[in-house]
Amino acid sequence: MQPRIARTATQPRCGGCGDGHVCHSSQIPTDKEDPWLSVDMGSDHVVTSVSIYNRVDCCQDRLGDYEIWLGCAAGDLQVRCATGSWFSGFSGVGDPIVEACNATSAARFVTLLLPGSDRIINLSELMVQGGASTDGEGLTCAPTAAPIPVPTALPIPAPTALPIPAPT
Repeated sequence: MQPRIARTATQPRCGGCGDGHVCHSSQIPTDKEDPWLSVDMGSDHVVTSVSIYNRVDCCQDRLGDYEIWLGCAAGDLQVRCATGSWFSGFSGVGDPIVEACNATSAARFVTLLLPGSDRIINLSELMVQGGASTDGEGLTCAPTAAPIPVPTALPIPAPTALPIPAPT
């Protein structure tokens, strides 16, 4: 299978992700509980593994314990793919931590969750490997609500001239 790199990283609680940037969640105390980062694959994909590239300049231990989830939307924790810890998966600065995905379902979103309080996402990259789903084994996601039709303007008849009585 060819590696599939995500199209979009969605991080309502993590900002600054992008080429050459470190993803860093807020250090505001109210934002330090259960931070997450979701990757949008664009369509359902079978996920075989997820590679976590920690930042290389400092703070590698901030990754700590983590969970990788599959879901139907950003932040959706529907099927657990893998769990791990920086403390046991660290092989060297700059080397990725590669987690095999134990889920058999395909999904559109892959979410990295750092469970607990006082947590900060501080990564260099999150890469998802796998392939396109071809046999419909995706997660059962709630259908997207159909748009509510906007009423169209009813035709207004052109005004008609009213007969004006002649003065008497």
